[in-house]
Amino acid sequence: MYKYYTIFFAFLTLILASCGSTSLDPQVTEKPQEVEKQVDSEHVKNTLEQEKRQEKRMEELLAEMDAAAATKEPEPASIVGLFGRG
Repeated sequence: MYKYYTIFFAFLTLILASCGSTSLDPQVTEKPQEVEKQVDSEHVKNTLEQEKRQEKRMEELLAEMDAAAATKEPEPASIVGLFGRG
């Protein structure tokens, strides 16, 4: 039983050691600086889009507030007597 365990462990060690080879990985072809620039540009683009959406929403809210203020009825002026008493 231990004999099989030892053989299995030896083969597993060889397989794992070969996985760490220094051959070029075909999936990783871009340079890290290029990837970082791409991520930065995407972040800037997303930030600008978010700012535009916020500005648009603020304009809508201001328009709603102006419309609400325009439709609000003015309060009647209090009547002041001859001697300044109400």
